[in-house]
Amino acid sequence: MVSKQLEDKFQMLFDYSSDAILIYDLNSKILEVNQVTCEFTGYSRDELLRKSVMDLDSPEFAEKIPLHIKELQKKKKAFFESILLCKDGSTVPIELSNRLIEYGGKTAVISIARDITERKHAQNILEKSERKFRILFENANDGIYLQELNGRIFEVNEVACQQMGYSRDEMLQLSLKKLDVSEDDAQSRLKKVLDDGHAIFETEGVRKDGSCISLEISSRVIEYGGKPAILCITRDVTGRKHAENELLYAKLTAEASTRAKSDFMTAMSHELRTPLNIIIGFADMLCDSDYGVLNEDHLKYAGYIHENGNKLLQMINELLEISEIERGELELHISEFSAYDAIEEVLAGLNPKQLAKKICIVCDIDGEFKTIKADRNKFKHIMYNLLDNSIKFNLEGGSIAIEITNEGNFMQISIKDTGIGISSEKLQDIFLPFKQIDSGICRKYAGCGIGLVLANKFIKLHGGEIWVESEVNKGSTFTFNLPVILDSTALFVDQISACLEERSF
Repeated sequence: MVSKQLEDKFQMLFDYSSDAILIYDLNSKILEVNQVTCEFTGYSRDELLRKSVMDLDSPEFAEKIPLHIKELQKKKKAFFESILLCKDGSTVPIELSNRLIEYGGKTAVISIARDITERKHAQNILEKSERKFRILFENANDGIYLQELNGRIFEVNEVACQQMGYSRDEMLQLSLKKLDVSEDDAQSRLKKVLDDGHAIFETEGVRKDGSCISLEISSRVIEYGGKPAILCITRDVTGRKHAENELLYAKLTAEASTRAKSDFMTAMSHELRTPLNIIIGFADMLCDSDYGVLNEDHLKYAGYIHENGNKLLQMINELLEISEIERGELELHISEFSAYDAIEEVLAGLNPKQLAKKICIVCDIDGEFKTIKADRNKFKHIMYNLLDNSIKFNLEGGSIAIEITNEGNFMQISIKDTGIGISSEKLQDIFLPFKQIDSGICRKYAGCGIGLVLANKFIKLHGGEIWVESEVNKGSTFTFNLPVILDSTALFVDQISACLEERSF
């Protein structure tokens, strides 16, 4: 009775199992299968009972079955993986659990087979991912560390070992904070990584030999092997840091040199201006004949002294103004004035030069700009330098057109001439100090090349900008704009910014 109950129970488990179950003798002949096995393989029960289990295994596994049976006879049970051959020729990876039993009065093997296709697929993806990771890990140009959340290193690539001068085994005995010049800083950065999930920072590392290395470290919390870990990628930036320090030193040296040059220019300009004013004053006295009448030649020579002394004085004054701008000492005095009157005064000063070259100057001012707000003296200086430049490089009998228009929040002023023009390769240099389009010892046009530089600086101090369009032998058009409404606070900030930008001179 008990035997019958056990048989019924066995049969029920055999028939209703979700796994394939087959029973075969020690010669590998199949004795019994359940329905799942039939569905699994595609064979009917009768077809399977006429087969050997070796018929259902791929050749590489089939030849091992006799060995498995011998091993099973010793250990009574065994677990392994195999490949099942189905009736339609397809294959299925399976996991087998085999055990010896008594069946029909003889020793037999009961084999429970489970489809592990999905597991194998997931395993293949994981292995592929692991291979990719390992390739990147070992061939990266940066050092790579894997560390536990407490900071202990459990994996490291060769580049990291080379960076720090340790062997891999030595590195695995350390924590990343032990490689930092400051363990406290390293601990606070570790906390930030754990709090934020990622962080990028720079630090100084200590090599095995005690030397330091500048490192840029990118850290991120990841999942590795089913557990949270920290991935750290370290880049040696010692060379970059050295270059940055050299650039900083060069910048500070250049700034010191600029300040020294500016101070020298200021001192020398003051020293030159005092005797020069005396020379010009005595030349005036000679020309006015207050202390006696000069003959025609002497009067001409005194005129040369006076004219060229004034030119030199103007150049010295311009150098002083440039120095003041560089030191941030030049201030704008904003007032409301007639743009037309200011330009008329400039043209009156340039009239001798204009007449000498028979140049026609036309001025067209938008009615909205009968009056403007700016620094009157600086505005006149801008106009003088630009118009003087246009006259100097114009052709005899040429023309200059001055146009002032409203462009939104800016007043725009254009000065167009019919002069020699500027080649495209020289356009970028015209606002550099002491640069002239006509350079060299045989140059035709006079000047030291600071007029346009000063005009550009004055325009920027007002919060405007200047640009030029030109074509060789067809003339040039210099255009600049100035804000219509000048706010004193904003203007002060703009002045400081402009000074800082222009300190490269």
